[in-house]
Amino acid sequence: MDAAQQGPETPREAGSAELSVLRSSHRPLPLWRQLFPVYFVFAALAMLGFSLASALGSAAFAAIAPFALGIGGFLAWPPLRSRHVQVDCHAAGLVISNTRQRSVVLFDDVDQLWLVLDRAKWVAVIRAVRLVEHSGASHTIPTNLTDAVPLLQWIVRECSDAFLAEAQRSLYAGETLRFGDIELDKQAIRGRRWELHWLDIRLVRHTAGRVSFFRGQTIFPTRSIPLDGVPHPFILTALIAKCAAKIEIDSPFSF
Repeated sequence: MDAAQQGPETPREAGSAELSVLRSSHRPLPLWRQLFPVYFVFAALAMLGFSLASALGSAAFAAIAPFALGIGGFLAWPPLRSRHVQVDCHAAGLVISNTRQRSVVLFDDVDQLWLVLDRAKWVAVIRAVRLVEHSGASHTIPTNLTDAVPLLQWIVRECSDAFLAEAQRSLYAGETLRFGDIELDKQAIRGRRWELHWLDIRLVRHTAGRVSFFRGQTIFPTRSIPLDGVPHPFILTALIAKCAAKIEIDSPFSF
């Protein structure tokens, strides 16, 4: 489970026999729904401009307009970029299509699953899932699609959960498992230039797309691992749950 470098986006064509039966098709949500945060920002800044207009006149809108355009463009770009994406989920793989190319991803060819997260204060929003094949080819599946939750659950089941039993057997056998820069075994979990022994960890808390480790107290974490910084984050958290004495989970993900 070593992390690989993200490879070039190279499409692979496969026959329908390899993909097996079609389970579901997923297209972007209506654009007007995805752009609702943009409308909210524009409305809020317009109200601010009107409130300042009595004191500053038209200069209030001239000052606010660049911020409105910048924030609006930042929020609008992801849904606009993925508005032509279609994902067909088969029993054995995915077909990812847009206006430029059609890529086929067989689940058996996937080496790593990564999450793409946007963090708010109390929650991490899953924006996409990135699959890296053994060849190094990388494919990104956005979650602003219809029925995104069952699609993500199926992808995780086929591309990540399938390795969980093997990972648990390796852990119990005393092997060291690697998830990018993170290593863990039955004695400790390690990162670059740090190490925490399970016997010294008082609490492990899952929140806002992170796993946080507490040693002497439970307010400020001794160490945190962002779950978008490791491959197969769901396997990692499952193995941590096997090793840690106490776990707290606080709704770490949203869509």
